[in-house]
Amino acid sequence: MATINVPTGFGTVVAGYEFLANLIITTPLNALEAHGTIVPTPDDIDQTLSQFGTWLPKAKSFREMGIELDEYTLGDGTVWTDAGMHKPDEYLPFLKAFRRIVESNEPPENQADSIRCLKLMGDWTDFYSSLTDGYVGDLARRWFVGRLVALPGVGKKTANLLFDAGYFTTKQVLSTPDDVLLGFRGISKGVLAKMRSYTPG
Repeated sequence: MATINVPTGFGTVVAGYEFLANLIITTPLNALEAHGTIVPTPDDIDQTLSQFGTWLPKAKSFREMGIELDEYTLGDGTVWTDAGMHKPDEYLPFLKAFRRIVESNEPPENQADSIRCLKLMGDWTDFYSSLTDGYVGDLARRWFVGRLVALPGVGKKTANLLFDAGYFTTKQVLSTPDDVLLGFRGISKGVLAKMRSYTPG
């Protein structure tokens, strides 16, 4: 279990511990929804979230410490995300919408259609565009190609060919006969043997 060491005397100014999620498309929905959660002590920290973000001490406000001063915020409130520098409260709704789609029980082809609909949301157009650089403006392609390259020996080029042929998941690929897969550029008998050895995590 991870621990947070608080310097001697610092505990008197700590209001609690705040979870800051990694603002990227691979962060699960439950971790995104926990972004900004504050717990009173280190013992209250949900360690299952730690792999998807960071727990940091949160200082009390001046007024909580009996000092009649207003807080001063440094910077413009933007943080690093996989779509560039953005304010969490602006980018989180987009990320949550994306994760609701890919974590749903909908067939992958339906998920792909729903992902593409995100670019039609006016406030999210820039987010969508930033995430699709190198993927011909298609976030669904980025997502599913990213899943297909989990297959041993399958690189981005081959994964793109598989996606273009209608493959979305490793399960779909592995259920395909050998002679069909060997027809794809980049899939030799040696690569196919590696692919067949794949065990989903």
